[in-house]
Parts: sequence; C-alpha cells; structure tokens
Amino acid sequence: MYMKLSITVICLFLCAFTCQAQRIYIISNPSQPLYSLHEYLEVLEDTTNQLTYSEVQGKPFVSFKTFGSKTRARYSYWGRITLKSLLEKDQRFIYYLGSANIADVYLQTGTKLITEKTGRLVPLSQKKVKQGRNAPVPVLLYKKARNQPTIIYFRFKNLDDRPPLIDPILYTVKAWYTKFKTRNLILGGFNALLWTLLLYQASLFFLTRHRVYLYASLYLLFTSVNNLSTSGILPEFLLGEYPRLNEATWLLAWISLGIFYMALCRAFARTYLYLKTWDFILKGFMRLLMVSLLAAGLGILFTFRIGLFQQINLVTGLCMIVFMPFFALTVFFRKIKGTLLFNIGVIQTSVLIAISYSRSILNTTSIADSRLDLIGVAIQGILFTIGLAQRLKLAEEEKNTAQANRITLIAQQKDTLETKVKERTKELEEKNEEIQVYQQEIVLQNEWLQSRQEEIKRQQKSLSQKNKYLLNQNNLISQSIEVAQTIQSAILPNAQFLEQMLGAYFLIYRPKDVVSGDFYWLQQADGKVFLAVVDCTGHGVPGAFMSMIGNALLSQIIQVQEAHSPAEILNRLHKEITTTLRQKETNNIYGMEMMLLVWEADTPLPKEFVFCGAKAHLMYVLPHTAQTQLVKGDRRGIGGYQPQNVFFSDQPLTLPQGTMLYLGSDGFKDQNDPQRKKIGQEKLEETLSQIAHLSTKAQKQQLEQLLNTHQQDALQRDDIMLLGFRV
Repeated sequence: MYMKLSITVICLFLCAFTCQAQRIYIISNPSQPLYSLHEYLEVLEDTTNQLTYSEVQGKPFVSFKTFGSKTRARYSYWGRITLKSLLEKDQRFIYYLGSANIADVYLQTGTKLITEKTGRLVPLSQKKVKQGRNAPVPVLLYKKARNQPTIIYFRFKNLDDRPPLIDPILYTVKAWYTKFKTRNLILGGFNALLWTLLLYQASLFFLTRHRVYLYASLYLLFTSVNNLSTSGILPEFLLGEYPRLNEATWLLAWISLGIFYMALCRAFARTYLYLKTWDFILKGFMRLLMVSLLAAGLGILFTFRIGLFQQINLVTGLCMIVFMPFFALTVFFRKIKGTLLFNIGVIQTSVLIAISYSRSILNTTSIADSRLDLIGVAIQGILFTIGLAQRLKLAEEEKNTAQANRITLIAQQKDTLETKVKERTKELEEKNEEIQVYQQEIVLQNEWLQSRQEEIKRQQKSLSQKNKYLLNQNNLISQSIEVAQTIQSAILPNAQFLEQMLGAYFLIYRPKDVVSGDFYWLQQADGKVFLAVVDCTGHGVPGAFMSMIGNALLSQIIQVQEAHSPAEILNRLHKEITTTLRQKETNNIYGMEMMLLVWEADTPLPKEFVFCGAKAHLMYVLPHTAQTQLVKGDRRGIGGYQPQNVFFSDQPLTLPQGTMLYLGSDGFKDQNDPQRKKIGQEKLEETLSQIAHLSTKAQKQQLEQLLNTHQQDALQRDDIMLLGFRV
C-alpha cells in the first residue's frame, strides 16, 4: 500500500516538473470552433513498443514540428501536450488525436488522472466519442478561476502494417458534431444517389437479363460499401463492435469494385466482339484482382497486414487507371454505338482517381482524402446510367428495325410462297393423274403378287416338311456316327494293354471329326510284339471305315497267315486292300500310310527292333543325347496305284535302354495356325530333342501345349495321332 502511494507521489511530482518545462497551449477565445495543436505537441518514438505511462514521464520528448510527420508501422508513438483554459466557465472539447488502430490516452488535471481508449480497432462500446472511426477523446478544461492546466499523454500503436497518423486538433463539441452532420448530409446524398442508380440498374437486369446491368449494379454496390466503411458510417451504425471486420470490409469492397468495373467495361463496349486485344487486357486485370482479392482475404484473416495489401492494390489500381483512358479512346475511335457518355465517364473518373491514388501512395497512413473519388464516381455513375439507358433505347430501336425488316421479309416470303403453292398445286394435279395410272398398274401387280404369295406359301410348307425329314435323317446319321465311334474305340488297344506291352508311353489322339481315319494297332504273336500306327485316306466316316478294314486285315495277316516280317506284312496288306476295295475295277485310290515296328517280347537289352514304313518315318532319341534321329520309310503307300520299282524293306535297329521312340501320323506337324503356317517336321524334331529326357506324362503335356499354342482358334486340319514310348 505504501509502495503504491510512493509511486503515485513521484509520478505527480514528475508531472508537475514536466508541466513547468513544456509549453502550454492557452485557450482564450470562446467563439473559436477548433484549435490546431501541432506546434505545441511533443512526440516520443518507442522503438521497443514496451514503454508504459509511468516510464515515459522521464523520457525526453521532441517537438512535433522537429519530429516531422513520418511515422513507422512497427513502432509505437507517444504524444504529450498541455492545455489551459482562460475561459470564464468549464467547457468540454473533443480532442482529435489522428488515426491509429489503438490509442491509450491519459488526461492529468492536478491530482486527477483519467484514462481513455480509442482508435480504429477499439469497439464502439469502449469509446466515449462515437463519431468517426479514428482516435477522438472527450476533454474537460476547467475555467480560468481554477487555474488548472490539463496534461494529455497518448500512445499510438498500429497492428495493420500501416504507420499511424498524428494530427492533433481540438474541437468544440458543437464544431465536432457540426462536422459529422455535414459529413452525414454529403455522404447520405452521395450514397442515396448511388443506391438510386443501383436499384435502377438492378431492375433493368431482372427485366432484360443483360449482364452489363448486373455488373453496373455490383460496381455501385461495392463503391457504396467501400465509402460507408472508410467514412466511418458503417462502424458507427452497423459494425461498431466488430472494428476488424470493418477494416477488412473497405479493402475487400475496394478490390471487388475494381473487378466489376473491369467486367462492366468489357460488357458495355462488347470487347469480345469489337476489341479482342482490349478484351484480353481487361480479363487479365480481372484475374489479377481476383487473385488479389483471395490473397487479401486470407492475409487479413491470418496476418491482418492491411497496409501491404493496400499498397499492392494501389499500384494495381493505378496501372488500371493509366490504361483506362486509352481504352476509352480506342472505343471512341472504333465508333461503337451508344458508348460516348461511357467514354467520358471512364476518362474523367480515371483522371480524378489517379490524382487521389497518387496522394494515397505518397501518404501510406490510414487517412486518405476521398473527395475526388466521390466526385468522379458520382459523375461516372450518372453518365453510365444515362449511357446504359441510351444503349437500352438503341437496342429497342434496333429491335424495332429488325422486326420491321422481319415483317417485310415475311411479306416477301408470303408472296413467294403463294407463287410456289400455285406451281406445286399444278404439279400435284399432274402427278395425281400419273398416280391414278400407277394405281391401276399396282392393282394388277398386287393380283400377281397374291398369286405368287400363295405359291410361296405352298413351297414354304414343302420346305418345312423336307426340313423335318432332313433333321430326322441328321439325327439318325449322328446316332450312327456315335455308334461307329463306340465300335472304333472298342477295336483300339486300351490303356492297360498299351502300358503292359510298351511300359512308359504317351498317346495324343485327336480325331478331326467324331470318328478318325488314324488308328494304332498292337498285338503279340509267337513271342513278338507288333506295333502299327496307320493314317488312312480321308477322315471322319470314310477314314473310320478304312481304319476298321485295316485293323481287321492286320489281325488276319499276322495272326492267321502268321507273317512276321514287317515288309512282308505291308506287302500282303497292300494286296488285301487292293482286292478288298476292288480298286482295279472301281479305280478308287483309297489307301494308307503306316509304320510297323516289330521286336522280341522277352529279350535282354539293348533291344533289336525291325521297322518298315509306308510313306511314314520313325523318330527316336537316344539317351543322354539331344538329337532326334529319323528312320525314313519306303516311298510307297498301301492301296491305290503305287510305283512298281519301289518295294517295302525291313530296317533293323538296335536301341539301348532309355531310348524314346515316336510314331505318328502327319496330322501333328501339318496343323496350321490362324496365319496358315504349319508346325513342320523340323519344329517337331526340335521339340522332341528338348523333351525326350522328361517323363512320358510331361512330354505329352509339352507337346499338347505346343499344339494348342500354335493352333489357337484355327480349325483342326486333319486327324492327329502321336505315340511315344521308352525302351
């Protein structure tokens, strides 16, 4: 308690001492409405932004005249002035300090200390003087008889990246309120004009749906919002408790009115039709302003650096204003209808706002003189409205002219149409006579067609009966073929017998049709094993009959006639086929290509084989080698006409254990792909060389994969049979 009392006494002592040292401004004229205090004000720059009221008491202040008006946004500034009244009674004044975001004011009269808070970012409820958006405070000066001067300290601090403006003026209460009444009258009239023009343009937009009226309405709207915000009317009557929102409002409205001003100029002059280059330039400014609007909105939200965005948009706006007179002159010289007043408005507004902008660039504080802006915008708004009305009238005249031309054209077309109708009527009468003749011909043709239709129905009925007959015959044939398949399968050696006689083996057997002309024959007689692989002439049912004849004749020759030599067997088979098919009488050439392999059933390894081929070749691969060996058959077939100087011959072979033997028809190697390319003998031999060391099951898989991959979706060309077994 004693410590606080001691500090208060020391501060009062310092105040009294300071009061003796500094100059005192004397107020003696009761009729003077305002007093400029610049020469008596003392200023202290606080580069630390941390000095308090008690700390600045002992700091050296300098005259405002010596300090100058250049302030910096990052520093705080203290002001000090002493006022003394020589009036005969106490009087209240309004002390206008200047412009700052936050102003802390300390009024010391004798031992009485009053603190006030004011500034642009101070809510209206915390300010005692409600008019304006800057930094005024009420001051009570006591009458001469009391002889008590008032020492006023104030601290300015800006948060929006703009330097504060120190402009000390003392107003009488009457003068202060008179100033704002005058402001309200002028700005009320200005905004009433803007809103009248705005509502007129908006109504035209809703009636005509022409975008030029929408752009004009929005341009006037954001101009009015910007003016209401900067003049202080908006924070006084609507946004008093949201001063930061008001500071953002004027900047965003300022950028927005530029966007819609560019859009209005494009739409009014129809640059997209008449001035392509200027249309590109104006769209460029619009995009630049849109980016600036987005950046300013985000910047204010996160940093509140209004000063930075104000300078950027001042430069952008000045560039636009420099360009706009040239744009207006270009529109004028192109003689675009209804744009004269528009051009005048653009040029005079550009000149006036350019002067205002240049002042704003030189004065970076938050105070700017907008009187020239108001005059320019008011004149421009009137000229634009009259110009748009003229344009609407011109459009109506063009519409009436076009409608009159349309009526004339319709009348001409009507006359032309009547002439054409008469001509067409005459043509139709002539055509009608032709049609009557044609109708008579059609009646005759129709009678003929009816008779033909009855004949067709009778033929359809006959075809239907024949179709049923053919379908029935087809079913019988299919059943017969299925029975033939069953019989053919029955005469072929089964898998158990093949495995018993051959050991490890594989068989690929694919008939082209249901039944096959290829067959394999295996028998044991007199201690010998006889293995035949036969390719009969043809495939399907004819080939199947030949296979059954061949099967029966082989059994007869070997088992009944007891022929054991492969060459002898093939010679006898040839004679039997020729006799059985009576080929000398009928001249048919049905026959077979085959290979016959004979070996002793129970002999030690290596085994002795005897081979004979009728236009067919035996293939084998010795163990531990990668080369397919080929044993060629004789160039003589079985059945049909054969050369007299070529005979069947036995070819003995001695093969070691592990040798792979391959017997087959030519269906495998002759199978084609979709491009009609065959597998070929060389490819088959190469594949057998690569897979001979594998198991017979694996060999079969590899060969079937080769066949399927090569064939793809091509049709099967012939019956396919390939038999392989290991010695």
